[in-house]
Amino acid sequence: TAAIGSAGLRGIVSLGDGGSAILTFQKPIKDGAGFDFAVFENGFEDRYLELAFVEVSTDGQRFIRFPATSLTQTTTQTDGFGYTNPTDLNNLAGKYRVNYGTPFDLYELRDSVGIDIEHINFVKIIDVVGSISAPYANYDAFGHAVNDPFPTPFASGGFDLDAVAVLHENTTLTTTNRVSPIEKIGVFPTIVTENTEIHLETPNAEVLTMQLFDNQGRLLTTKQIEKNNPYIGKIPVKQGVYYLYFQSNTRFFTTKIIAF
Repeated sequence: TAAIGSAGLRGIVSLGDGGSAILTFQKPIKDGAGFDFAVFENGFEDRYLELAFVEVSTDGQRFIRFPATSLTQTTTQTDGFGYTNPTDLNNLAGKYRVNYGTPFDLYELRDSVGIDIEHINFVKIIDVVGSISAPYANYDAFGHAVNDPFPTPFASGGFDLDAVAVLHENTTLTTTNRVSPIEKIGVFPTIVTENTEIHLETPNAEVLTMQLFDNQGRLLTTKQIEKNNPYIGKIPVKQGVYYLYFQSNTRFFTTKIIAF
């Protein structure tokens, strides 16, 4: 509850190094003209910045990350009280000091699979571990290490989530009354080997399109699932994490598959 309410110094959630928090919204955020929501951090100085990645989800299972950019230098580690130039950053929460939120535009994610940018019910904030040394480094969308204060000087260090402000709210639909097949589809097993056969359990008389994505969001295969068909078959997986995405004309469902 510390991150709910108006932004300011009265209440925050400290994520620590690499920690995360998910906020759920009763009325979904939607894509509108310009920025759609803003994430607030409690930085007390324009250049002392603690950063975080931001992801969004419609169903609470498949999250899509905003493509972040960090052009900060990576030859010298920013120490626990070091400064960062905010003009070198984009799509990283914590870019601005307390009471000035970092804005995000859902339109940037319009081509993403597995979310509906008109119905974003979940926002996930993930602290950036600011080390520029592997294996601790976190990277932006272009493979640049994100250099921010590291190591954190306090146990309550890392990104401090102050608030998330919604600029464009979908007032016609709520999270609780949204019709979704998420409770009507069963996929089993979800822990598989390369030759495991996958089955589908759904009472919905719907034709579904199934797509298989790897953990990087790359489409591997597409298959049509006929009405009430309990069988998917073998899917082309090797060791790793995958996502099965099902969609009908009006609804969708996502589940994670772990292959070993």
